[in-house]
Amino acid sequence: DGFFSSICRISSKNFIYVTYSSKFPFVLCVQGFESSTGEPNLWDSGEDSVKVMPFTGQTKNPYDLRRTPGGSSGGEAALLASGASLLGLTSDIGGSSRLPAMFSGIWGHKPTPYAVSFKGHHPTSDFPKWGDFFTIAPMTRYAKDLPLLLKCMADPTGTNLH
Repeated sequence: DGFFSSICRISSKNFIYVTYSSKFPFVLCVQGFESSTGEPNLWDSGEDSVKVMPFTGQTKNPYDLRRTPGGSSGGEAALLASGASLLGLTSDIGGSSRLPAMFSGIWGHKPTPYAVSFKGHHPTSDFPKWGDFFTIAPMTRYAKDLPLLLKCMADPTGTNLH
């Protein structure tokens, strides 16, 4: 299983946002690991259920423990909703930031293609149009924090944010 082969794999270099954060020194960036908090609770592909890992259990919605915090970034959404995290960086193709945000009562946003660099993200793709649909996306507990985080994440050589 690909998940088990990459869990807690230590990166050989910092993710691109560590470099960008020098403009905004108050933004803390997680560096060194290539695995996100929410990954141990991935939505099973082709099934209508959340994968429950034996070493972590199932992530639950902090507002209602009978419910899910949503898809692949649900772990990050649950952390933000419960106040255990200040901000989150997720990857988004088809809703991995926005759907968990909706399920958990927080805010997620998929930026304009190429406005935010995905350089250094693992896994990646060699497909030339990868950035047309894949992006790194911010998640925050409060709506007013989204524009600030997005400004910090913006690729200075990428598409302008609108």
